[in-house]
Amino acid sequence: MSEMIHTVEYLALAYYMTGEEKYGAEAARFLRGFFLDEKTKMNPHLNYGQSVPGKTEGRGSGLIDTRGFMGLPDVLKLLEKCPAWTTKDRERMREWWAAYGEWMQTSKIGLDEKKATNNHGAAYDVQLAAVLVMAGKEDEARKVLGESLPARLDAHITAEGKQPRELARTKSWSYSCFNLKNICKGGVMSQALGVPFWDHQGPEGRGSLKKAMLFLVPFLKNPGSWPEKQITKFEPKEARYWLNVGAVMYEDEAIRNAQEEFAPMDKADVEDWISTPIRK
Repeated sequence: MSEMIHTVEYLALAYYMTGEEKYGAEAARFLRGFFLDEKTKMNPHLNYGQSVPGKTEGRGSGLIDTRGFMGLPDVLKLLEKCPAWTTKDRERMREWWAAYGEWMQTSKIGLDEKKATNNHGAAYDVQLAAVLVMAGKEDEARKVLGESLPARLDAHITAEGKQPRELARTKSWSYSCFNLKNICKGGVMSQALGVPFWDHQGPEGRGSLKKAMLFLVPFLKNPGSWPEKQITKFEPKEARYWLNVGAVMYEDEAIRNAQEEFAPMDKADVEDWISTPIRK
């Protein structure tokens, strides 16, 4: 799935930038095969996500594996004028996403993931918002991004910018960056939908995305000073996406300097180019 999404991101961007229909047609072929063709399509549910033989057929945590869906609204937008991506294709895709969104919000597995109090919960909200956008339900997406996601931030991020639930993990740096990446994707969507997001701060100074970034930034230069458990190698590149977003959205010298050193756009991948905002 992740390879399919990455491929259509490249193809859609190539079509948009060059105007050559061959790229759009190939992206459309991939999308039809994965979502629309009766012989090959994915069913609009994850009933068997992260199944454990002999224990469970599927579980809520499986929804984290479809987080790549967060990037597909941009892909579909880039393909809007592509002749190969037809009106019928667009209509059928909206139906698919509507069915998947219904499953996310009503199934036991979907509701279990919604209750998650760590990065899974934030990823659920952002993925749901993306799904609702693709289903043509933008008002519902705005509600998720304007109400549910900020409440997650208040619970996830302390007044000091720490993410306690991620810091408690055995790969605390990795999960802290991963959570910020998903939250930033929600912020980019919020911006596109006209939902205030970037300057959010909850009660007692909690929930500030900017503070969460500033808490992590100093450790990029001095990984050895990271005080929490990290059983895999400390990788500054894991901060790349949120640094690129933060450098654009916040007029903060520390974030901008860190982005220039550790996440230069000349080394960015397609995900950064498609979904990093260009202005506040």
